[in-house]
Amino acid sequence: MKKIITLLLVLTGMVTTASAQLYVTGLNGVWGPESPAEMTAVGDGSYYITLDLVGEQGFALSTAKGDWGTFNYYRISPSGSDQAITLGTEVSLPDAGSGNDKAYTFFAENGSYTITANPTAKTMTVTLNSLNKMYVIGGIKDSDWTGTRGIEMKYQGNSIYTATITTEAANSYLSFSGKLVSTDNIDALAPYRFGADNQALALRGETAVTRNTNSPYITTAGTYRVTFNLKTLKVFINDYLDYYLMTSADGLSNWTLDGKLTDDGLNYSKSITGAGKYFVIVPDAAIVSEAFNNNWNMVIRPNANSEKWEIDFAKYNDVTKTNVSGSADDPRWWINTTNPGTIAFTFTPYTTKFNIDCSYEREVTSASDGFATFSMPNAVAVVAPAGGAVKYASAIASGKITWTPVEGEIPASTGVLLEGAGTYTFTPATGTPNAIEGNKLVAISNTMQLDQVIDSKTNYVLSSNSGKVGFYMVNAEGSWVNGNTAYLAVTAAEANNARAFFFSDEDAAAVDAVKATAVVNGEYFNISGQRVAQPTKGLYIVNGKKVIIK
Repeated sequence: MKKIITLLLVLTGMVTTASAQLYVTGLNGVWGPESPAEMTAVGDGSYYITLDLVGEQGFALSTAKGDWGTFNYYRISPSGSDQAITLGTEVSLPDAGSGNDKAYTFFAENGSYTITANPTAKTMTVTLNSLNKMYVIGGIKDSDWTGTRGIEMKYQGNSIYTATITTEAANSYLSFSGKLVSTDNIDALAPYRFGADNQALALRGETAVTRNTNSPYITTAGTYRVTFNLKTLKVFINDYLDYYLMTSADGLSNWTLDGKLTDDGLNYSKSITGAGKYFVIVPDAAIVSEAFNNNWNMVIRPNANSEKWEIDFAKYNDVTKTNVSGSADDPRWWINTTNPGTIAFTFTPYTTKFNIDCSYEREVTSASDGFATFSMPNAVAVVAPAGGAVKYASAIASGKITWTPVEGEIPASTGVLLEGAGTYTFTPATGTPNAIEGNKLVAISNTMQLDQVIDSKTNYVLSSNSGKVGFYMVNAEGSWVNGNTAYLAVTAAEANNARAFFFSDEDAAAVDAVKATAVVNGEYFNISGQRVAQPTKGLYIVNGKKVIIK
């Protein structure tokens, strides 16, 4: 009985001693149960530690240190698979004494982090305090191979860092570190340093790196753009620093230099306004040496298949970014829409990806009294000019149209009225707008000859007649209409024998006045009530009825 009591006292003493402190191990890849980092007690049962951390992290908490048996016995870790935690989110801690070897994991940008844990309340939170700088170590000359200095990289967001370096000799070694130290001893950077074990870095390609590994090298002296992705642990080396745009009307000859692409350190971008032109992107080496002369091997291609990109706003899709066609032998891009618009593209060399954004512009002039119709096969957002508005025909009664403002984005294949002079700019919709119910305007996707009557409805198109802008009835033999516009489809009851619909009561009243006062001897009057001796093309009142002369 005496021996049992003694054993219980020993075990009780171990628990009491172990719970008086909290330790963490594994951060920045440094594991060790015998010398874990000691967390600071707060006084309310909580402990914290603040450390510089970089890259993927795995760590474990314990109330004891020693060998793995002791550390794991008092380890506070998930009982199942390693648990991923989200920064700033409180997670639950399990009981100590499970003896498991699991850990908590999270991804850390290069920065200062604080881990706060309370074994009694069984809670833990990891927070980011601030981002730190990332450096290219070495890579230029032997004297730079030190832990005290490096080339500061530019943070591009999304765990991506970039720098431009010029090497002075072949086989220049370099690595990447999330920290500088106060000693020339490069080994002091081990927890923060990434390399590729004496491997040659792929030019215009990716090379995988790992933590605390010997350095990779660039085989040839020169100037390079270096991109380091901390999340994927990939390095991309590119030997071209500038890219240029070349344009041509026929895509076969007479290529014109259209300017250098804007460089933000990671992406290259440029916008093209207009239509009916080909364009290609070439590196600065091709421009300097005048090597580009329909030499498609000099062209920067949009992807591994070197497709031809045909860009047409009417076919534009915000998911696929563009309408793609062509073959691997022809990397020319063609803006084929006849309507003016803007193509904005961004090229990221390290992914060889092109992101295409597209906008379309419709100019509404005062010559049309500030009215135009519009439609697109794809849903679009619109920015109207000052005083402008976008409306749809919600009802027609007694020869009048009720115009209702369009709320939000314009659904695909929906006819609308643009009211107000100025430039309307359309971009692909961010979502899928709800359909507009009861709209009397019908979208026209392509230039076509529109019949006067379709499905027992009479059709009217926006036009000007004798200076009066309105929706006029389509000719009996049909009328040609442009694509990306709309027409009015009206039932017999709604039409009420109207030959035209106007936007103001004054226009409609003028027609009614002429109808009431016009003589019945076959004379022609315009809709302002003035007699016309020799009528030409237009709308007239004859014998009290509206007549269109074509």
